[in-house]
This record gives sequence, structure tokens and C-alpha cells, in this order.
Amino acid sequence: MTDESDNTELLRVDSAVIPCTTGSIQIRDVNWTLNRGEFHVIGGLNWSGKTDLLTTLAGLQRPVGGCQYLFGVDIDSASRAELTDLRQRIGFVFEQDGRLFTDLNVAENLALPLSYHRDCPPGDVMKDVLRILRICGLETRATSNISELSRSLRRRVGLARALAMEPEVLLIDTPLGNSDPVQCRWWVDFLTRLHRNKIADMTAPSGIVVTVEDFGAWLAPERQFALLENGRFHQLGDSASLTDSTLPTAREMLTGNA
Repeated sequence: MTDESDNTELLRVDSAVIPCTTGSIQIRDVNWTLNRGEFHVIGGLNWSGKTDLLTTLAGLQRPVGGCQYLFGVDIDSASRAELTDLRQRIGFVFEQDGRLFTDLNVAENLALPLSYHRDCPPGDVMKDVLRILRICGLETRATSNISELSRSLRRRVGLARALAMEPEVLLIDTPLGNSDPVQCRWWVDFLTRLHRNKIADMTAPSGIVVTVEDFGAWLAPERQFALLENGRFHQLGDSASLTDSTLPTAREMLTGNA
């Protein structure tokens, strides 16, 4: 077990083998660490295993080989209660429709898990719910039904729900998928400001990870990049290293040309 008092390391996998739900592919020999203050961008084409990798990093499924640590704790040595506590320190934004409760409105989708987490009535958390919705530009949508929202706005509700829990780590699965240019700019700008702790009235996560299908929108000096391809995990380094990469898929996802 790693010493949890060393709070620089947030998440880590060593020689991990990640099972994939789409077919028989596995992602092998994943060695990766998220340290405090880092923003990681993990790219991959469709069916490359991005979602499976992210759900594993979140502790929602276990690797079938290697070691995994959440906040310095070896998950193989953790009890069920310890694992639950560790997972609650991680916010996860699902792709597509965000896995929202379709029979609840926008505000209720945030209030229900937050009130459960705080062990209080939903009405007691509504002030914080409305604050998070305002920060995410959703204040006018508080009473909207989920069916009234576009797919991109539903993902934004999923982001607000995750942020309401004040997670130490924020994992976001393909936030720009099927989004128009306006929504894409919103996501990139918001997450950039969040990482830099430039959003008022918000406790910023200590680490952020996003999966993407296009590197171009995410180039920034303070980010780290990786690529999933054919069951392999390639560390690409910072933005300068990404632009110098000779991997055809990395170049295609950056420039549109192999």
C-alpha cells in the first residue's frame, strides 16, 4: 500500500490490464499517474476503450491485471467501505446523455445525490444546487425537464452534478462529442478556467482528465496527452511532444491528416 499522506499522487495504475466492454479487446500495460494540479487529455478513435479506461480510473470497474491506487490506497487492500469513500472523491461525467434521471428536472438531478451525500432533505441543498447551475450557465434551465435539453446540455448538467459534490478528481468522457462549435468552446474554456482555479464560488478539482476524439481543441502548455490505439496506451507528453509525435493516429487526431 502506498502512503496516503503523500498527497501529490491522486490516481495511479501500474502495468494495468483494462477490460473493454466492446468486444474482446483489452488495453494492456497501462502505466499512468495523475498528480495534483495536472490536466490530462486521453485521445482515441471510436471503440478504442476510452470509456472503459476512464471507468477503471474512477474505480467503477477493476483492472484484470496490474495494480491500481486511488489517492495512494491500493484498491486490492481496501475494504468495501474504504472503496466507497475513495470513489466519492472522484467526479465522473458520462458521455452521450450524462446518465441523468429523466423523471427529474435539472435542479432535482443535482439535489438528489447531493442531499443523499450530506444526509439531509433535498430542500436543504437547493442553495448550493442553484449556485452550481449558475456557474455552469444553467440557471435558466433549473426547472427544465431533461427531455427538453440537447445532448450537449445534458452533459453539462452531468458536469454540474459532478461538481456539486466538490470532487478532488474530475473525469469527463468525451465532452465534445456531437456538440456544435458554441458548446465546444464553452467546454474547453470552462475546463481551462476550472483547472486554473479561475471560477469564483467554486472549489476546483485537484486533477482533471478528459477523453477526446480530436486533440486540436485541447492544445495548451499545461496539459499532458496520451493515446489509446489497438489495445495499447501511449504516453505522448506535453503539447510540444504531441505536435512532434510520429504516431499516425496521434497526428491524424491533431491535424486531420495522417
